[in-house]
Amino acid sequence: GIGKTTLAREVFIASKVEFEVNAWVCVSDGEFDVTRISKSILENITGSSSLPNDLATVQDKLKEQVVGKKFLLVLDDVWSSVYSKWQILQSPFTASAVGSRIIVTTRDEGVALKLRPSGFHRVSLLKPEDCWLVFSTCAFEHGAVQEHHEIELIREKVIEKSDGLPLAL
Repeated sequence: GIGKTTLAREVFIASKVEFEVNAWVCVSDGEFDVTRISKSILENITGSSSLPNDLATVQDKLKEQVVGKKFLLVLDDVWSSVYSKWQILQSPFTASAVGSRIIVTTRDEGVALKLRPSGFHRVSLLKPEDCWLVFSTCAFEHGAVQEHHEIELIREKVIEKSDGLPLAL
């Protein structure tokens, strides 16, 4: 893809020490199942897979984990824009400390906007020169393309085929 998950993962890893509670949940399922996602968050925080099945109890336990604490939650690959479900999901986190954050990655800008974010970052395609830099850095020791002159001849093909997507390189 374009690198949304990779960017979120780098932020998550770099920011872990700044937060008392951290959780990463891959949502991915087409249906935004609040109970399933809430259980995944709780499991991620506690490390326990023995969790209640009813949403109210799960959310109470989530609230206990974050009350008064600064937390970072990443919800990766969200597809649903049903705001009422989003409100239910985030309700346990209202008891957390100032500075807590929820990062959401999505393919659909409409989903991101309907979640009413306090901030928004659009990940864009790589410029041709950046495509080549990524490719040459991965393909050659220290990106030393000048030592491989014949590769320069296929530069345009590599850039064209990648279509600006880092994962294609």
